[in-house]
Amino acid sequence: MHTLKIHWQRLLLALALSIGPLLHAQPGKPRLASTPYAPWEPFIGTNSSTLALPDYHADYFAYSFVRTGEVAYVGLKISGQFGYARYMSYNFYEATQGASLGSIRDVDMQPLAGNVNPFTSPDPQATNRDYVVVVQPAGYANNSQYNTFNLTNNQVTNLTVILRYYVPPEIQDVTADVALPTIEAFDVRTQDPVDVPPLYSLYNTSKIGYALGLRKIFDTIVDNQLRFYHVQGSGEFNNADNDYLINAVDLSRDEVALIWVKPPTFAHDTSEFDTAQVRYWSFNEGSPDTSSPFGLIDNAFHLASDGLAYIAVGAADIQTKAESFGYNFMPWDVRTRRGVILYRNMLAQKSYPGNFDQVPYYTDSALIFSNNATNFIGNYAPNGVKVSRRFFLKYGSDLLPQ
Repeated sequence: MHTLKIHWQRLLLALALSIGPLLHAQPGKPRLASTPYAPWEPFIGTNSSTLALPDYHADYFAYSFVRTGEVAYVGLKISGQFGYARYMSYNFYEATQGASLGSIRDVDMQPLAGNVNPFTSPDPQATNRDYVVVVQPAGYANNSQYNTFNLTNNQVTNLTVILRYYVPPEIQDVTADVALPTIEAFDVRTQDPVDVPPLYSLYNTSKIGYALGLRKIFDTIVDNQLRFYHVQGSGEFNNADNDYLINAVDLSRDEVALIWVKPPTFAHDTSEFDTAQVRYWSFNEGSPDTSSPFGLIDNAFHLASDGLAYIAVGAADIQTKAESFGYNFMPWDVRTRRGVILYRNMLAQKSYPGNFDQVPYYTDSALIFSNNATNFIGNYAPNGVKVSRRFFLKYGSDLLPQ
């Protein structure tokens, strides 16, 4: 029997070339309650109305306001509790551009006096877990007890704050088993409390813009090989702590996408944050409108004897056969033939051999072949091929290491 490497090379050679209703802004109050979500807008990863390629197993809460006139001197004091989750962070954006201005991640946040940060504490289940995050224009006094993000870009006129929770204890527990933070506003010049600015709803931003931002990657569908490319995620409210490889695929019901990758080690708990190659990794499907109909996370995968994860993506009725062969199965839940598969690595160690920093960004169709991520990091990048359903059902098991 030929080696696995030869199997895949021959197969590749043979087949090559062949977010809810609009939320209206209401007058601000000095302090807004957090029950159930207000003033935060919820964007839940499993919800088909959540756009910008969310992680299926993450939940996002956004508050945005317009910083014009006197409101340019408004700071926000966000008081909350560390969530029970594998990761949390605050990212800050210009809402009309969707590119991160910076972030404050869980391990870098200091708790209030008498509290602990469960992401750095020996007791991750500690209940005294209060913190305060402040976002304000640069050049004004900072409170040393708080986690302050200073806006140095005076051109930010539509500020968005996004709180992320990755993998809360139960998928239905979208707020990570804590109340959502409350928001107060103050005048940075006097420190006096002021009304919280009216909500600028992200539902006001162009949904078409998200889809247009994704359009370029579909130019890479030129044959049956599945190539993955390094993308910045700019314009899609990217998380500053994530890196992304993306593949575009045209997949009919009579076809199966086969993908293989050597995944990184990931942190099972806080004690492994410094030793695991990444904090978290996942594969997600993306629709042309940038919703994520399905995703599979690191701890749901099993590896083959060669240390690789083999994935079959296709119609739900092949799941039993695919899993009996030894594949990790992902049902193709994208409602159109064309969609994307997104490979996400969070907080990769610089020493990780598969760090995406080694892969140049894909920017133009002239780079379709040269910027395939496997050219730079080998099997640490996903690779794949599209085959017929009939071929898979007959030969799929022969393609895995025996």
